[in-house]
Amino acid sequence: MRMERGIVHINVSNFSASVEEAADVSLRDRPFVIADEGSSRAIVLETSRRAWKEGLRRGMPLKTARRMLRNLTIVAPNPALYQRASRKMMDIAGNYSPVTELRAGGHIFLDITGTERLFGQAQDTAARIKEECRMLGLDAATALSSNKTVSKVATRVIRPLGFASIPPGDERDFMSPQKIAFLPGVGDVLHERMTAFGIYTMNDLTDIEAAQLCRVFGRQSIRLRERALGIDDEPVQIEPFNRRTVSAELVLSQDTGDPDDLSTVLSIICEEAGFSLRSSALRASALRLDVIFSDGLTANGSAVIRRPVNSDPDLHAAALPVLRRIAARRVRIRQLKLHLSRLTDSFFQLSLFDEPQGKLMTAIDRIRTANGHHIIKRASRLLWE
Repeated sequence: MRMERGIVHINVSNFSASVEEAADVSLRDRPFVIADEGSSRAIVLETSRRAWKEGLRRGMPLKTARRMLRNLTIVAPNPALYQRASRKMMDIAGNYSPVTELRAGGHIFLDITGTERLFGQAQDTAARIKEECRMLGLDAATALSSNKTVSKVATRVIRPLGFASIPPGDERDFMSPQKIAFLPGVGDVLHERMTAFGIYTMNDLTDIEAAQLCRVFGRQSIRLRERALGIDDEPVQIEPFNRRTVSAELVLSQDTGDPDDLSTVLSIICEEAGFSLRSSALRASALRLDVIFSDGLTANGSAVIRRPVNSDPDLHAAALPVLRRIAARRVRIRQLKLHLSRLTDSFFQLSLFDEPQGKLMTAIDRIRTANGHHIIKRASRLLWE
């Protein structure tokens, strides 16, 4: 007889802002955003919950946020602080299960299947983890179910706080009335298309035959339909914390929707991400691309790379189709973010006998390693910073 899985999802909403509040309790009394004031085109990277209630949103220009809220406090981003907070959360999770998965922005999955003899009932264990995170100053929405999708949807339903436990067998009943926007994999662009077809809830999606969905939304919709039914066998992925992702981003000096311009911007961030990979002797076999439009809406897409890569041209070739897919809205783009994952060790180094492109990359990497990344820039980069 198969043992029922117990998958916990921890979701700290507005993660970096919540960490700032834990570090400086005076921030809890006023609305604030995290942004880099040094940029003339600064955007809001994160909002506090109070700022969010006032209508401020991630991705909006900082100038707009200040006009909307005169008493707004601006906090400079502190990645090292957020990383330490993530480590502490992972330490808590690791005390209850060796099978833990960290996601960006204060999200953690744990597989606590079979831990009852050590820690008691799964529901009590999940509640205890939530309480230990609260003692760090990080209030989290926490959910327990038999799989990752149902647990993640549950935390989205109850966030920013709360606890939910969905018993085995109740997955479909729980999922059915939930908003389709809560389903992992449904970003802004796909959500817009689905609502145009009258799909607003999980039940709306599952009422449509898989073959018909596939014709309209592509093959990905078959997997989304399964998840909307509460079916998900994806395991919790164990990866070293400090090897999960390599990221690069660029805020454009001028919003653009031109495909050639966007391809150029993408090559710039691929160059930066590629340098980070090669500096750490790593290769990536998966990527996610996020875009922020001029109107503040976001879209994202992902791709799996068959052969792990770390060269700038290979990264660009893998990311460009994703960019074309998610930039379909007729709205200009303000910012691009590239996240590389499924990182593996790279024992291969470009040699003097590689093609000219490889030799050039090796030479530039050496100069940047000795003098800093921005000592050499593509001329095209100057147009977009």
